[in-house]
Amino acid sequence: MKHIFLIFSLILSFSVWANEVININDATQKELESLKGVGPVIAERIVHYREIHGQFISLHNLERIKGISSNWVERHKHQLALSD
Repeated sequence: MKHIFLIFSLILSFSVWANEVININDATQKELESLKGVGPVIAERIVHYREIHGQFISLHNLERIKGISSNWVERHKHQLALSD
């Protein structure tokens, strides 16, 4: 019975992690890297852009960052938020 509970807990925690949404206006580089499909280079560019230009008003503002296209935004928009 303990094994079944452990397996269920692991499955539940994975599904929560897989559906994680991150606020791009206050996320750290490591938090951004935790998102599926977001590596260290893109995460660093997001943080750097935000430090220079301030908070993002729209997810499509991400397209101003080298390496991020409108297709990239569409693929990742379910993982990104502008506020908590």
